[in-house]
Amino acid sequence: MGLLALLCTVFVSCSAVMAREPQCSRFHYEEQLLEKVIRSEIRMETLDTAVEKVRTDLEAELIKLKGNKGNNIISNRMYEFLSGLISVKL
Repeated sequence: MGLLALLCTVFVSCSAVMAREPQCSRFHYEEQLLEKVIRSEIRMETLDTAVEKVRTDLEAELIKLKGNKGNNIISNRMYEFLSGLISVKL
């Protein structure tokens, strides 16, 4: 009788430990991945827009400085700096 009780206890304990966890389908993970890729793409488009705006602003400032070129050393240094920034390819 003691052996039967021991076997029942071991069986119940093992079945409780080995209980199956709910598994998500492959499509669930693919859907999450696709959503993440789309969010990343939207962020990249926003960043591209911001970078283009900064580049446009820099070019406008460079045009203003080009008119003042030769007037003072600060304008010359700023002109060289902005020229270098605009030439950087991202």
